[in-house]
Amino acid sequence: MRAPQYSKNINELFDQACIVNPFPLLDRLRTHSPVSQIGETGFHLITSGELINEVLRRGLEFSSNLTGV
Repeated sequence: MRAPQYSKNINELFDQACIVNPFPLLDRLRTHSPVSQIGETGFHLITSGELINEVLRRGLEFSSNLTGV
């Protein structure tokens, strides 16, 4: 199962309004999609504290190698 896209507007995360105030987007994602794909990058955005802690506990299962970014 694949995580849904974080937004239908692929640039929403990088819009100036979102950079200045990311909380509306993050609140929406926490409610509707706590794990979301970021476009076709292969990266995911995790917005739930509980899920972030799970990823940190299972570090060997998740890549944090950002050398290719």
